[in-house]
Parts: sequence; C-alpha cells; structure tokens
Amino acid sequence: MKLLAFTLLIVVFTFIGCSTNPKSISELKFNGIVAQSEKEPGTLYYLIGNGFNIATSASSTDSIVNSWIQKHPEALVQPIYAFGKNEVTMKFCLVFDGADTLNNYLIRQGCYEANAMRIPNSWNEIIVDDRRLIESLPGEPFFEIYLGEEAQISFQEQITAAENKAKKNKIGLWK
Repeated sequence: MKLLAFTLLIVVFTFIGCSTNPKSISELKFNGIVAQSEKEPGTLYYLIGNGFNIATSASSTDSIVNSWIQKHPEALVQPIYAFGKNEVTMKFCLVFDGADTLNNYLIRQGCYEANAMRIPNSWNEIIVDDRRLIESLPGEPFFEIYLGEEAQISFQEQITAAENKAKKNKIGLWK
C-alpha cells in the first residue's frame, strides 16, 4: 500500500514538476531499456538515468521490459532530463500507466540497482562513460532537467524503497 501511495505521488509530481509533455509509449520502439521514435531519429529514450552503457542489469531485464510494455499499451513516457549535442539527444524517461511505473518495476524486479535511476543535476554529474558518448561529437553539449527538486526527491525515495524490497526478496541482481 505504501509503495502504491509513493507511485501515485511520483506520477502527480511528474506532471506538476515537468516542463515537457508526456508521449504515448506507442510512439516509441523499444529495444530493451532504449527506445527511439521515427519522428526523432537522433533521440534515444532510456529507462535508466545513470550509466546507460555500463550499468549492470539482471539477465531477464529485456523480457521484463517487453512484458510490462505489452501489459500497458496506454502507458505514457515522460522525459525527466536530457543531454546531448546538436542532433543527438539522450533522454532519461519515466514510463507510467496510472499508478504503475516501468522504472520502479525494473528496480522492484532486481533488474538494476537504485543508483541506475539517479538523476544528475548538471552536465558534470553525468557518469563519465555517458558523457564520453556525447563529447566525441562536434558542437557544445547541453543538459536540461525537466523534473522539479521535490519530485526528484520523491522519485529517488520510491526507487530506494523498490531496491530494498528486491534485496529483501532476493530477486534479480540480489539473488
């Protein structure tokens, strides 16, 4: 019950605290934790916010993502922050359907550590390996955050609680 209340709270905070509009999940094609839109070929949407290419994940992660998406065809995708250069943008997104979030579900299933959902507050707080992907491109890097501080704190608390539950239940990475 407490987890449901946290989830509802984060969804409400997301709409209040975000400066971008959510997309329908049907607008994106997912390959594991990464998605793209035909309308935005240079933009990658990620389900984790930190360590895009180095985060350790459970072997069942891709099937868990696919299963959740199939069960939630009306889900919305809300960008939380973005960074990039020129026509290349990487966006960390919250994917939700009512009170259910795919991000939280991935942590509850032990697919990732809670740190994988950490939201950086500046370009310099982005993990070095993630920044290197962008720094090799020409142009000036940008960093935009769409989620207010209060909503960020609520989201991080929710994700930490989900990790604790996965550890307690010894699932995924915590087996």
